[in-house]
Order: sequence, then C-alpha cells, then structure tokens
Amino acid sequence: MQKTTIYRKPMGETLFEEEFTIEALSQMGNPLEQLAALVDFEMFRSALEEVLVKKDSKTPAGRPQIDVVLMVTAKN
Repeated sequence: MQKTTIYRKPMGETLFEEEFTIEALSQMGNPLEQLAALVDFEMFRSALEEVLVKKDSKTPAGRPQIDVVLMVTAKN
C-alpha cells in the first residue's frame, strides 16, 4: 500500500537508474550515505515542515512541494 503524501513524486526514472546511482555513489564513499546510517532524519520532519511547508496556499494548482526530509538527505 502506498501512503498518501503532499509531496511530488520523483521524476520518471529508468528501471535501474536509482540502483546504479546509489551503487556508484557508495563506491565513491558517499558521506551522506554514511551519515544517514547514523542519524534518523525522520525525527526532524515536524520541525522542517513547520518552517518549509506553505500552509496558506490559495489554490491547489502548481507543482507539489519536494519532501522536506529528502531536501536534507540523499536517501528517500
């Protein structure tokens, strides 16, 4: 079951694009991957949404916002 979200979905990717990208970054020693293994960034979600999510939108038109935790970390 896919949970509902107010954020836009990732852009169309090829079948293995994400896997290849993550693998390439891991081989280079991605520091965000190492940091994400130590820190649970979800604990910052409520504070980030308070500051970054627009609540006074007059219309639902336009592009949905990017996930606030995704903006902080490379993992989704």
